Amino acid sequence: MMDEERWSPLLNTEPIYSTLDDAKEAMENIVAMIKKADLSKEIDDLLSIYDEMGEKETIDFGSCCACGKEDKTVRNFVMLNVKGHIPGTGWGCVVCGIPADGATAVICDECVQRNVRTEEIKWVIKGYPLEKGRGLRSELTEYWDHNRSRHPEMDGLW
Repeated sequence: MMDEERWSPLLNTEPIYSTLDDAKEAMENIVAMIKKADLSKEIDDLLSIYDEMGEKETIDFGSCCACGKEDKTVRNFVMLNVKGHIPGTGWGCVVCGIPADGATAVICDECVQRNVRTEEIKWVIKGYPLEKGRGLRSELTEYWDHNRSRHPEMDGLW
């Protein structure tokens, strides 16, 4: 049975963080988890983003990977099931031990509202998100996913 409270942020279709303070608290929790995993480079990257969050309300992640729009609504990250362009700059998992090599995309609120499918995402983030680099999604072919045997909490949900 799924722990509703634990997974509710993932199931919620509304923005997860309603205030900057909530987002900063979540960032601090992520940093604490990473410290336990001894990932010092990732900590430095997150702290850099955390510092930037205090200076302005929105972070510029570049253009939407689906429609190409560039504005403050480009803020919704998508983890794709393919290996990204640059190892170590995508999504990974400290639970199952896969490195941060998975491709990510960032899309605008409008593309979220129209339920853009992953097949419609034309570009992916190439490098770290704040570098705003883009690469073609069509160039990525190697499958990437969690090691499901190391995620017993997801039994029945995959």
